[in-house]
Amino acid sequence: SSAFGGFGVLHVLAGDGTATFTIEASAVNDDASFDAAGALLTFAGTAAATPFAEIKALGKTAAVARYLRWQVTLGTATTVTFVMGFVRGKLA
Repeated sequence: SSAFGGFGVLHVLAGDGTATFTIEASAVNDDASFDAAGALLTFAGTAAATPFAEIKALGKTAAVARYLRWQVTLGTATTVTFVMGFVRGKLA
């Protein structure tokens, strides 16, 4: 875990509808813990039928739990191709 924030990057390359993209963090690496913790970052872009990119930052003192995972929830999309990453902040 860390307490220096970070940022997430999302690149949607192709899709056929809408989708919601999130990054989640949890102190324990199991589904129930991630579900209970909720989203660390939620990207604003949802129109997966059009390629787009987005960067979303946390505050520089935000806590980030040890384990991270991405989630995509399909809205009207049946397919979406994307690249997502997260970079933890660091004390300068």
